[in-house]
Amino acid sequence: MNPYFNWEVKPMADAFNSSPASIGGLLSTQLSRERIAIPWFQRGYMWKKKHVEAFWMDVDKQRKLSRTPGVDPHFFGPIVTQLDAKAGIVWLLDGQQRLATTTILLSVIRDIAREVGVKTGTQAGGDFAANVQLQFIRNEDGVYSLEMGETDQSYFKDTIQQDPPAKTKPQFLTHRNIKAARDVLWEKVVAIVGGAIDEKMDSIQAMKVLKEIRQTLISDLIMARIPVNSKEAAFKIFATLNDRGLRLSPPDLLLSYLMETAPDGDRKEIRTIWTQMIQKMGTHDIHDFLRAMWVSRFGDIKDDLFTVLKQHIEQKQLSSLEFAKMCGNECDDYIDLVTADEKELPAEALPYVRALTRELSFKPATPLLFSAYLVMQ
Repeated sequence: MNPYFNWEVKPMADAFNSSPASIGGLLSTQLSRERIAIPWFQRGYMWKKKHVEAFWMDVDKQRKLSRTPGVDPHFFGPIVTQLDAKAGIVWLLDGQQRLATTTILLSVIRDIAREVGVKTGTQAGGDFAANVQLQFIRNEDGVYSLEMGETDQSYFKDTIQQDPPAKTKPQFLTHRNIKAARDVLWEKVVAIVGGAIDEKMDSIQAMKVLKEIRQTLISDLIMARIPVNSKEAAFKIFATLNDRGLRLSPPDLLLSYLMETAPDGDRKEIRTIWTQMIQKMGTHDIHDFLRAMWVSRFGDIKDDLFTVLKQHIEQKQLSSLEFAKMCGNECDDYIDLVTADEKELPAEALPYVRALTRELSFKPATPLLFSAYLVMQ
């Protein structure tokens, strides 16, 4: 599969005709002809505990409200998509965090249902689990309802979409976020199906609650789907969402900017460099690296990080690929410092670096150490 989708140029007016879309309709492996995929240049799963808990509160509140016939569904916000009919893909340009979290919750009720069946000796739990898996996570042909981006794809398949899930160790910060989200949602669901799952639990009541959660997810959460048919329309929407407070992080904005301004022939190499940086970072935040890189070279930042980096690129007339390569080269030195690499750092400096960066986590020292490390090399 080509990770870079082709944009069709159509009138801007056609790009903003939104329509309602249910989570069930978007994630259904039975009804939808196209699978939903995250473009490979987008960020990974970034929701923290507070975001997942807010998501759960919305779901649980709507679950209880939906017991009353005729109640209105819950508006789950806008999503931005672009259809690639030839590839059979709907590219999800905005909405990844919500659909990924929904899939995580579906995996939780799948696994809890199966556990209910095993502990209570009832067939209903296993049947329910199989139904959730085949209809909304992965069908019999191995097609996933949601295909994550490059950084998270394998881990998400192993620990969320695979049935039963694997106990794969998180490698990156986004992997830790995925694991934390599942842990939070597992605790929330277990708490309302009867606390500790054991042989004495009421399996009928437990399955009733699990079915309510599934029904809420697939039918009662409605999104405004905005189809995008041009590159210009997509970035206009991104800019508007960002200005209205739904802010992307500086690294996300920077990568989007680099990809937007790069020639077609450079985009794959830029994406490769960026992916390698994320892999090297592991559980470290790429935002901290970019800030340290700037401060070590030019001093304090008076504006937001993305604006400063964008202005620097434009003023120096750097190509996107040139700037990406500079980041990739300096990433190795940064990792040597923040991990206090014994092989790369001088023995006499190691205990001091380790104390500042690992034991004390004193971030203000990192740019100074970074600058000194580069100069003294």
